[in-house]
Amino acid sequence: MPLLNLQGEVIADSHNNIIPFAEITDKSNLQAVLIEGDSNLDALIPHLDDLQLIVISFPSFSDGRGFSQAHWLRRHNYQGELRAKGWLLPDQLRHLLQCGFSSIDLDDTIYQRHGVATWQSPTMVKPNYQRGYAGALPDARKSRKLI
Repeated sequence: MPLLNLQGEVIADSHNNIIPFAEITDKSNLQAVLIEGDSNLDALIPHLDDLQLIVISFPSFSDGRGFSQAHWLRRHNYQGELRAKGWLLPDQLRHLLQCGFSSIDLDDTIYQRHGVATWQSPTMVKPNYQRGYAGALPDARKSRKLI
């Protein structure tokens, strides 16, 4: 599976020992974990400062739980690398950025199907694209009066 940064460039993986969080018995020396859509994120809170990498699994492109998990982790002040892994589509790149992902580990089939240039388009995507969330409201919305 190719590992991409958010500029769409293929990068080397520096983490060799990524352990599924559900299988961990000794949580004292955690560095990199894989969490599934049904993982209990509250159990990660005491370890967030120690973790260098959290990999969030996307078992299908229609499973959006990983976006919610990433948002939850960033709101709980996780500062390390956050990696999306699995079945993602280029249309989801903007949302990956908004949720705070650092890298993407794609399935080979998806990467080949959409082509390299498609995955390099995140450089053209702004993390906040919705009006009202990223800055000032447009003039038409400012002048609207409530009845």
